[in-house]
Amino acid sequence: MNAKSIAELNQLLPERVGLIESPMWEAGRQVFSPVGRLRKPAMVVRPTHVQEIAKVMQWATQTSTRVYRPFGRPQFRCLLGLE
Repeated sequence: MNAKSIAELNQLLPERVGLIESPMWEAGRQVFSPVGRLRKPAMVVRPTHVQEIAKVMQWATQTSTRVYRPFGRPQFRCLLGLE
């Protein structure tokens, strides 16, 4: 993942990409389980609908970025961690 690919993701989902150590990243990271919090995702993304999830998945495939979401927290279904 490089700066250009991160900028592309920011264009796809403006104001919904939290880069590492940002307030959005910290807030998003807290919804992961205690074990999940041991991971340090490069960013968290909060897509708002299915089409945005599809865009994130397509971007992740193109950039070979791993995607995961918190399990057991249905209220945060639309939070994705990227590393």
